Amino acid sequence: MVILPTSLVEFDGQSVSVEHGSVRVATSHGISVRVRCMTVVPVTSAWTQFEVTDVNGSVEVAATKNDVRLETAAGSSSQKELSASQTSSNLREGEQATRDESDGCKSDKRKRDEGAVPAGSGGVFGSDYVKYGALAAIGGVGVWLALDDDDPPSPWKP
Repeated sequence: MVILPTSLVEFDGQSVSVEHGSVRVATSHGISVRVRCMTVVPVTSAWTQFEVTDVNGSVEVAATKNDVRLETAAGSSSQKELSASQTSSNLREGEQATRDESDGCKSDKRKRDEGAVPAGSGGVFGSDYVKYGALAAIGGVGVWLALDDDDPPSPWKP
């Protein structure tokens, strides 16, 4: 297995989970690669080589020696939950495919929304509530000044 620079992966014995980056796998023991809800598995136990790249929300899979199968678990991000709700397609030797990394992941929006707001993702004044609140305050002050007829802000006649 070759893990390319700037890649973030986790190895658990028989599979590799890619968070970001690229891995090249050469196996005769069926080592699989998982990216979110998608798993790339060798079709046979023969010597198989393939590459998986996950960059900018796109997953590219290239079968360089023998065939691999792309399995997508609908609604599950756990490999153990691959079951009746999974779909799969085969890539023949020499073929490559590109998929969106969230293909089949129905619960990913919830996972992305958890946690603190990332740094640099917008300030307080970028909020629609603040913008509309400021407009309402300015409008309220303008209406108050227009309707206040006791002492005008400037003399009517100099």
